[in-house]
Amino acid sequence: MEEVSQLLKRVRRGTSGEEEVGQAEGTEGQDPEAFQVTRRSALIGGAIGVGGLMGVGQLADVPAALAADTPEEQASAMALPTTAEQLRLTWGANPATDVTISWTAPENVPMPAPMFAFSTSPITAANPGEVVFLPDPAPLSLAGPRTRPCVTSFVDGQTGVTTYHYHVPLTGLEPDTTYYYAVTDGAEDPTTVSASFQTAPSGRGSYRFTAFGDQGTSSLARFTTEGVANPGDGGGAPLFHLMVGDLAYADGSNPPPTWRNWATMVSAASQSFPWMPVMGNHEVERGVTDVSGTPQTTGKSSSFYNGPYGSGSYFSRFLLPDNGLVNWDGNSLQGSFYSFKVGTVLFIGLAGNDVIWQTSDFSQTKPSQYTGVLAADPSNMALVPSGSKPNLQTQWLEQELQGARAEGSGIEMIVVFMHFPAASVCTNNGCDMGARTAWGPLFDKYE
Repeated sequence: MEEVSQLLKRVRRGTSGEEEVGQAEGTEGQDPEAFQVTRRSALIGGAIGVGGLMGVGQLADVPAALAADTPEEQASAMALPTTAEQLRLTWGANPATDVTISWTAPENVPMPAPMFAFSTSPITAANPGEVVFLPDPAPLSLAGPRTRPCVTSFVDGQTGVTTYHYHVPLTGLEPDTTYYYAVTDGAEDPTTVSASFQTAPSGRGSYRFTAFGDQGTSSLARFTTEGVANPGDGGGAPLFHLMVGDLAYADGSNPPPTWRNWATMVSAASQSFPWMPVMGNHEVERGVTDVSGTPQTTGKSSSFYNGPYGSGSYFSRFLLPDNGLVNWDGNSLQGSFYSFKVGTVLFIGLAGNDVIWQTSDFSQTKPSQYTGVLAADPSNMALVPSGSKPNLQTQWLEQELQGARAEGSGIEMIVVFMHFPAASVCTNNGCDMGARTAWGPLFDKYE
């Protein structure tokens, strides 16, 4: 363990989010910038390599934790309080080459020295792979897009509990390739969890994906996860899953344990293939900020939000493709809505909370039109971006659809996924006129 401690001391993590890298043996005269994010274990030097560090200590019993029925049983199955759990993958900008691996530390205890390794072969002492050292935690901020490895902390507005979420965006991977990865907490007696994933194919190719929403954490919810991970038709797991809103139903009085219960449950699948979520009405939580995320001290508590747009819990847990937009309030809109392309199909995920007219609970805080104004256009019964601050999401959506339908785009099919259907046979709470009038005309125009 002394050798492990000496290795950990070589990395001094600053508070600015940038790593300060101690000089490793055999690296004199080389550009330290080259070692800021990823580096080969050969650069570490000394008596023990990163592969050895990943292999020492306890191995968390993740399958046992995932199979447990209650959060208490899940916690007891994990070896240490900082063991990585709730592993989840998302695509980056290009699913053939970009994948983000995320995880969360249990309860409100951050990992002492989190490290991540990946390789096209299983991670072992003989094959340590490429290693990422994560920086110190920083509070959730939408001041700009998150594009580098980061640790995001978030203080729940109702309970005051702080949770810690770890994100490693990988780029430049090989298409249609299996990668193995491992996460260690860097504790005195470190624990390691590991899994694997496959990048998407480049160009035209066959694959399958799944989609559902409104999962929650009921006694039956685990079976939907198992059905996605192993459909039972002999074809194996899908390449990815679309999670179309209302993930954990954590918009009650105590969001953190609800999120943990849900994310631990779905990790049986999300640790091995990307789950691409969009927000539903149950991702809007009450808290202590205004709609943009600024802390509030006056006003009615029922109108307060839990971080930006009421979705601080969601934004802190997921690092999704960047749409390149800055909202009228100065926040980055990364993660609110996004697109990605797999083969010749363009997938577009939308934030329905921005345009809807109703929810099933009218007492909820509602961040309607948080990306800008929509106004009625009587000529075609549509809601259109309007005024000095037009609705940015709707403008972006038309640009995405228009580009996909342009000659030479390479797009043969468009799949749009969102929580609120524009049309439904349900007569109660199945569809929304806001979604129908804001986006329906665009879907018809670029069908």
